Amino acid sequence: MAELKTKKESTSVDEFLGAIADDKQRADALRLRALMAKVTGDKGSMWGSAIVGFGKRTYRNASGKENDWFETGFSPRKGKTALYVSSGAPLDVAAVKKLGKVEVAKGCFYVKSLANVDEAALLAFVKGAVAKLRQGSGATEAKPAKAVKVAKAVEAKGAAKRPSAKRVRTT
Repeated sequence: MAELKTKKESTSVDEFLGAIADDKQRADALRLRALMAKVTGDKGSMWGSAIVGFGKRTYRNASGKENDWFETGFSPRKGKTALYVSSGAPLDVAAVKKLGKVEVAKGCFYVKSLANVDEAALLAFVKGAVAKLRQGSGATEAKPAKAVKVAKAVEAKGAAKRPSAKRVRTT
């Protein structure tokens, strides 16, 4: 089995976020960082070249190999920000749709602007997902395969491009 390319890096989250060209997207990224740090108690780390991840968990893939991954995170992309919020189970599309104007992909969802999202609902959603992970409902056995696939695609295509995925526009 191939080695997981997206790993926790020592590069600076501050530098990465400071380099976001679009002022509005940078402001959204800083707000997401504060929200996710509040939930996880972690200041955030770079995972690969373009994902800011919070917390850390270990999961076992189908072959039995253990991998480290973040509990929750985000990746500012060209025009949209991908949010990775999983409880170890498949993404709850109905719950995500309640957040506001989002696009749902297989292992993440995209927001164009936090102004289009109910931040209180987002905070509750992230808190619930992280709590489920920490309670052990799949935290060590679940394989975040779709998030890993998306992260690999980001690594392969570069941070500026989004991997292709079927998206459903809500609201």
